[in-house]
Amino acid sequence: MSSIRALSLELPQRSDASLRELFAARPDLISPPVPDFAALAARACARISVHRALDSLDTAHLHAVEVALLGTGPLDAKGLQQATGGSKAAAERILRRLNTLALCYKSPGGFLPVSSLHEVIGAHPAGLGRSYLDLADAVGERLQSAADRLGLGGRNPGQALAERFQRTGWWEQTLASAPEHTAALLAKFDDGPVGALPKTRRSRDPEGPPGPVDFLLEQAILVPLDNEHVELPREAGLALRGGRIFPDSPEPPVSEAAPVDPARRDNAALGAVAELLRQTGLLLEHLGTEPLPTLRTGGIGVRALRPLAAGLQIEPARLAFLLELAAAAGLIQLDVDTSAWTVPAAWSAPMPRTGAVGSGGPTGLTGLPGLTDWDRLPRAEQWQLLGAAWLGSDRVPGLIGQSAPAGGKINPLAAEARRADAPVLRRLLLELLGRYPGAAPEQDRLFALARWQRPRLWRRLGRLAPGIIQELEILGLTGSGALTEFGNLLILDGPAAAARLAEALPAPVSKVFLQADLTAVAPGFLEPGLALELALLADREGQGPAATYRFSAPSLRRALDAGQGPEQIVDFLREHSSTSIPQPLEYLIRDTAARHGRLQVGSASSVITGADEVLLASLLHDPALSRLGLRLLAPGVLASQASPSELAQALRAAGHAPAVERSEPPYRSARAGNPDVEPEPAATTEAETTAQLSLLRSRPIGIPVNSAVVPQLSIETLREAIRVRRAVRLTMVDAAGNPERLLLVPLSVANGRLRVFDPARDTERIMSIHRIVDVDIVAETDSAPAAAANDRIYVAERHRLETHD
Repeated sequence: MSSIRALSLELPQRSDASLRELFAARPDLISPPVPDFAALAARACARISVHRALDSLDTAHLHAVEVALLGTGPLDAKGLQQATGGSKAAAERILRRLNTLALCYKSPGGFLPVSSLHEVIGAHPAGLGRSYLDLADAVGERLQSAADRLGLGGRNPGQALAERFQRTGWWEQTLASAPEHTAALLAKFDDGPVGALPKTRRSRDPEGPPGPVDFLLEQAILVPLDNEHVELPREAGLALRGGRIFPDSPEPPVSEAAPVDPARRDNAALGAVAELLRQTGLLLEHLGTEPLPTLRTGGIGVRALRPLAAGLQIEPARLAFLLELAAAAGLIQLDVDTSAWTVPAAWSAPMPRTGAVGSGGPTGLTGLPGLTDWDRLPRAEQWQLLGAAWLGSDRVPGLIGQSAPAGGKINPLAAEARRADAPVLRRLLLELLGRYPGAAPEQDRLFALARWQRPRLWRRLGRLAPGIIQELEILGLTGSGALTEFGNLLILDGPAAAARLAEALPAPVSKVFLQADLTAVAPGFLEPGLALELALLADREGQGPAATYRFSAPSLRRALDAGQGPEQIVDFLREHSSTSIPQPLEYLIRDTAARHGRLQVGSASSVITGADEVLLASLLHDPALSRLGLRLLAPGVLASQASPSELAQALRAAGHAPAVERSEPPYRSARAGNPDVEPEPAATTEAETTAQLSLLRSRPIGIPVNSAVVPQLSIETLREAIRVRRAVRLTMVDAAGNPERLLLVPLSVANGRLRVFDPARDTERIMSIHRIVDVDIVAETDSAPAAAANDRIYVAERHRLETHD
């Protein structure tokens, strides 16, 4: 029975709790919602969904899937236990879990895998090749020649060659008589059963002793597929593994961990957090005034990165990570007009700073252009923003500096540094570190455990794990190799993690030391409000955690331009200084204020010019235009705070016909983050799951005739027939809607087309999938003519491959 049809009958029999467990483990099955159980079964059998489900399996469950694919019938707990070891109870739990995930469905003798697993896992489950019997169907002539040469002719060559491995001591004796390096050659087949013949073999001396490859071919331990490729049969692969399908243990590896003193861990982590936030602030301050240009091919080049790293006194590799982190958090964005990374308007807009600084402070000091709202956030919230962005980002800073697919090196913020599964790997490592509270596990053993937990994910991204471990230390999620309390909370509850970090961080400093050399020294982390006001009054010097601010006439003019008076500045410094105000500093403040304002600079977004002074005077006193803020600049010139388009519209509404000399500058998007990253789909809520269950329960069981699942069901049946090399009887309709029942041999299915061999016409045909109404696999006893034709096709294809150079 088709796996889609089997699941469409099995899923309705499950309880609501079982279905909720399925939806929680595979949320893509109901996103978007499905109309009935038939559509749910079809989506559960789709290759992309099965691929995602397999990525969530640990090694034990993945081994069970591969054992099921190796067999020719249903798999039960006893068979799984014999194949993988372990207890029968563990085998039962694994099979039940696979059935819960809809990767296997129930049958009278056990569990059968869904058909799409054959395509997702590949042609060689568990890394084993086809059996001699299967190879005899594919390359029968070559196996027959080998069997005759070995004196095993006269019967099925596949069966005769396979029986050799059942003889006591035959395998050991054969390897003992093999040429040198034969064992090393066979070890290369651990990753897969198919290999390529070396080109040097063609120039071998035919009179000399056979090498390892020739010996294995003569003994039919390696079976030639064509002139260039060989396959290690399943029986030989099992013999190499000592008779076991999986040589490794079914139990997860044990990872030892060295205890870490909590004070040592927290000190290291808090120091890393403080340094991370300090350097991020420096980076944002720089990019707010000097955007960072990109290369034509994307990313930040070395010529732009190195001067910035030298100016900020940050290592280039660490600066690259900070750039990636800031982009992921939306603190910087790529301006598409200038092709430069800068602080977006959403963060750099000046805002009034009135009220208290910290728990209490000055009033009346206004905003400072160029500083960002980032500086207003408490340190714990800054860290939470960066940590959450890192955790969910598909960017991988560890790839920076490695070779790019198109040549050259991967640059910071380049498109090549993106991996969709990176967040999954980060969460996996954090979860595993959470198993060792107060301890630092050995890195190699931690990685071995991660490999066991997610083997398919690790196969793709395992090489990125060392870089992620370093990023954990930079973010302060770990200290001295041990996971911190707030780092452990970040996965579950970001605000709770920030609150725990806020408790651990030392209190911010609310006083500075004013010195006679016109500087102010901050003995630690300043309150955000105090730091902003000092940045308004003075220029920061140095890169250390104890910041130094230098007062000068230009820096004081910034505060005066912001609307502050000399007395307000003096009162602010007196309130937040641990010492009295030095006389040189007070003189500088009052002298700068005395010379300030001799010239006035205003602002105007647009102007009106005209020769008719009477008309301009009427505009100046028109009540309907009062909201435009018109004022007379010079004879024949009016200024307005409104933009040119707004001013023109208001004048037209008042009955005038102005001419607009030039348009406004184009609007630049301030969307935070990388514009190429699509938002992640929202997680399925409890209400959505309940609504989906209600809809499913209200629909009939089975696959309706007019269901959208029918084409997918036909494709699944055709692929199964191709895999087992069987003929099919299919019903198709022509353009006029007339049905036709045909006996065909399917060869391939792709892009909505089916390629088949028609035994009745002795030719190949191409058919459209949408015209196929029904497909049934023909029983072996009823498909002799088609099977004979099928064999002729495969023999012809094999001959073409063998003779092709």
